Amino acid sequence: MLHNREITADLKHWARGEGLYRNVYWGYIYNDTKGRWPDGCRIHTSVVTNIDEYNDCFIVTTLNSVYRLWKCDEAGVENETEGSSS
Repeated sequence: MLHNREITADLKHWARGEGLYRNVYWGYIYNDTKGRWPDGCRIHTSVVTNIDEYNDCFIVTTLNSVYRLWKCDEAGVENETEGSSS
């Protein structure tokens, strides 16, 4: 539990969007507690409302989800416009 909100999924090999998509993150989802996506599915988040930084990860909050992004899994900047949102 983190800030009274449970982490709903891990995002691996993630990248922050660029341009119009700078407030979303792209990556491969794992451990989706809501059962929306199978492990390894490539998605992008909905608009990010908050980011908390910790020693080894970022906690990224959207309206309905809380993602854990491990720092060691950062892929870089993403500028694609395809993908699914959650």
